[in-house]
Amino acid sequence: MPRDYKRTTDRQSWSQKHMEEAIKAVKENKMGWLLASKTYGVPQATLRRHALGLNKTLTPNTKGLGRFKITFPPEIERQLVAHLKLLETRLFGLTRTEVQELAFQLAQKNGFPHTFNAVKQRAGQEWLAGFLRRNKDISVRKPEPTSAARAQAFNRPQVTKFFNAYEELIVTQKFPPNRIYNVDESALSTVQRPQKILATTGRKQVGCLTSAERGSHLTVVCCMNAAGTYVPPCMIFPRKNMKNELLDEAPTGTIGIAQETGWMNADIFVKWLRHFQSYAKASVDEKVLLVVDGHASHKGIDCLSYAKENGIVILCLPPHCTHRMQPLDVCFYGPLKTYFNQEITKWLKAHPGRVVTHLQIAGLFNKAYGKTATVENACQGFKSTGLWPVDADIFPGHLFEPAETTNIPLTTEAIPDAQTLTTHDSEPQQTTTARSTSPKPRSRSTITLEEEVHVLATQSNQISSIAKSPSPQPGPSGLSVSLETLRPIPRGKFVSGQGKRKPKSRETCLLLTSTPNMDEIKDRQSNKNPTEKRKRKVTKVLFDDDSDEEVFAVECTEDEEDCPCIYCNDLFSRSKPGEGWLRCMLCSRWAHASCADLPKSTKKFVCELCV
Repeated sequence: MPRDYKRTTDRQSWSQKHMEEAIKAVKENKMGWLLASKTYGVPQATLRRHALGLNKTLTPNTKGLGRFKITFPPEIERQLVAHLKLLETRLFGLTRTEVQELAFQLAQKNGFPHTFNAVKQRAGQEWLAGFLRRNKDISVRKPEPTSAARAQAFNRPQVTKFFNAYEELIVTQKFPPNRIYNVDESALSTVQRPQKILATTGRKQVGCLTSAERGSHLTVVCCMNAAGTYVPPCMIFPRKNMKNELLDEAPTGTIGIAQETGWMNADIFVKWLRHFQSYAKASVDEKVLLVVDGHASHKGIDCLSYAKENGIVILCLPPHCTHRMQPLDVCFYGPLKTYFNQEITKWLKAHPGRVVTHLQIAGLFNKAYGKTATVENACQGFKSTGLWPVDADIFPGHLFEPAETTNIPLTTEAIPDAQTLTTHDSEPQQTTTARSTSPKPRSRSTITLEEEVHVLATQSNQISSIAKSPSPQPGPSGLSVSLETLRPIPRGKFVSGQGKRKPKSRETCLLLTSTPNMDEIKDRQSNKNPTEKRKRKVTKVLFDDDSDEEVFAVECTEDEEDCPCIYCNDLFSRSKPGEGWLRCMLCSRWAHASCADLPKSTKKFVCELCV
């Protein structure tokens, strides 16, 4: 039978409401069988069967053709849909095969009669197609990869803390929308991501011309404000010497900087701040607010000193939250890279036999930038992130659901204000709030780590005891074995000091140009001895010991070539023996394997900044 069956007869075209009225009229002796049949437009024989309860396969007053019927009642299917939605919001969505297996277990454990495959122990494709057809609010989607760090860090307390500081800063400094800026950098490649094309049906492989296998990357720095005004971009090329030809046909006002690796660092950010100052016209009397992410290049003491002297207030976003809270990431860089890929494809078609190099990047970027840098995109970016107009409740509740999997508690410090926001590397006992003589109710943000672990352990014991209880009884859902038992919601266990690295305090949003934060950065740099430049042989473990890959040994100086982790900014010189490091295939920067949430044996690693 075809999946989309079309009826060829008009059997059972009568209304259930008319059938109920006809049965009521017959039972009250108001009409006979024939008169009720003609009055309400229902078949006489069908009316007799329903009124006398002679139908063995259907309940009274319901319709149905054939001997097959839906496996699960509508209320059970609604519970299944709700459970699938909850798993999806926790970033543990089920595939089609897993849904079929869950349906088989649900029918088998709760005694629903079914015709599912007992050998494969899963429902069939026809059941899944019918299930999706009956429930239009779910469909098969391709999910976006989301790192564990982003899933854990984007939580309601973290967002609330940022908006409390942000709102206080807006109120005290009285920043208008044309004085609120956001800056971010992103990578561009000479190799585009191919678009879908029309090709021969059934062909195994379909190709698209690119300039190279991997391509060369460079960094672009873009900046915009909440009123829709853009600062001319900055392009960082991976080379030692800058050439004027690299900026041919670039957007008006674009500056070019040569850097060996092609990525942003503290020295280049100082140059960009001077470029930004020439357009923003900030001063001590008329300050501007610059919202940045937590990259190490934004926290150099020279950058912060220049910003403070010129009235540039720099506010850092919470770590691993830029995919939701940074306007450029939300509404700008996605369309920009799409248009940029399209321009590369057009250029390759117009110039057969040639490849895209850094000499053509500026002109192609100019066309893509002109399509993306609109007033509407800038205003919508600040509006979607709640930065302007200020809206602390811009994010719906389901966006915070992934953080509930681990539910790592914040420190017990009270929420600081905008003037005292900073990151402290203090001892644990210094972060504990002083207890008063009279007990007071505590919020979730003031629960200690030991209490949190105890609560999670108690909950897991309760769940395990319930799962081990014999002869399950039907619950409020009407199921003897619930969906939560068959496919429980994943719960992570908080592990302190994962790996061998020294645990670091979790950074939050902070006012980078505040005096306490700048003093702390100066103290960190003064503790390092700048005169000590000894060379030592260090080994970066790229793969596990049992791997066949080579372990590389490199010569580096602690002061000049010591690379930081792109996630936690911890230096390689402070690594413990055997600690795994991964190198990004695109930007060549290094990161701890534990920070990237990947095993040390990972051979193909791409950091979040290059995704």
